[in-house]
Amino acid sequence: MGLRAAVLAAVGFGMRRNILKTAAVTGRYPAAIATDGIVHPSASLSPLDVLP
Repeated sequence: MGLRAAVLAAVGFGMRRNILKTAAVTGRYPAAIATDGIVHPSASLSPLDVLP
């Protein structure tokens, strides 16, 4: 297994772990998953409402 494959496997595992943690806390699962990002649905139409 090459270095690239090892890095991608580690990132994929971490991303899945974060998805499951977020789902356990909020009850929401992602609407879309990209290589380096996750999109979660929001209850409001404004993206400013989800910022801390």
